[in-house]
Amino acid sequence: MAVYSEYFNRPDDPRPNPGLKSPPSTRPLTALALVTSIRYQGMKKVIQALEAPVMAIRELAQELDSATGIEIAHRPDTGILCFRMVPEGFTQDKLNRLQEHIFDRIMSGGKSTISITKLDDKTVLRLVAVTPRVTYQSLMEAVSEARALAQDYKRSQGEG
Repeated sequence: MAVYSEYFNRPDDPRPNPGLKSPPSTRPLTALALVTSIRYQGMKKVIQALEAPVMAIRELAQELDSATGIEIAHRPDTGILCFRMVPEGFTQDKLNRLQEHIFDRIMSGGKSTISITKLDDKTVLRLVAVTPRVTYQSLMEAVSEARALAQDYKRSQGEG
């Protein structure tokens, strides 16, 4: 893309003025697919599809909030939930290693996808839901897998 190109500038402009147009607005009909999809589905279905992943994450957070051996790291406002498995008797360092172990095992298993991050000094697991196809049930399956891995890890450490 060239700043001096004619698709960005008016012929009589003395210098480049890319603020007049953006690259997507220079190509005809770029919004046609989006507009057509919205008109076909209707706004009600579009809104439901956008809300579905957030609702699934909130439902999961509510369920996990009272679960034994799981700590919710925040109250979700988006389709992201950070949590960690917290077996009794584990030190902070051991809890961090446990989350890394769970992450590695889930990702290498290929059944679920999960991510990992740090919040303050705590390593936490992160579930991300960005599509309406992600349901509470599919998120709960990933948590169940993490829970089983945490139990196996605790047994392998001679703690259970």
